[in-house]
Amino acid sequence: MAEQNIPRFRFVLHRGSLKLKFIILVTVVVATLTLFVLQKGIVLSRNQLADLRSRAIALEQENADLKNSISNVDTAEGIDEIARRELGLVSPNTVVFRPVSGSN
Repeated sequence: MAEQNIPRFRFVLHRGSLKLKFIILVTVVVATLTLFVLQKGIVLSRNQLADLRSRAIALEQENADLKNSISNVDTAEGIDEIARRELGLVSPNTVVFRPVSGSN
């Protein structure tokens, strides 16, 4: 079988291709730095996502507590509790003890 003349391409760096070597080196350095910066951004984004998820869980719990408080407002116990806590009122026939200041 006769050998066919197939052109073969080879990439050969000559001494005169110092510019090409420098361009490749700069490209590799820039690509490495870019990957480093992107990786750091990904880590920061993941940390921020974890913080936001934990905050969302805390807010959902607070929301559930507020819904529970709202549902208890219409009851007699809820009204009494709000009157005591926020207004300082007491039920009728309740004995209140107050400290006396300056007595020795």
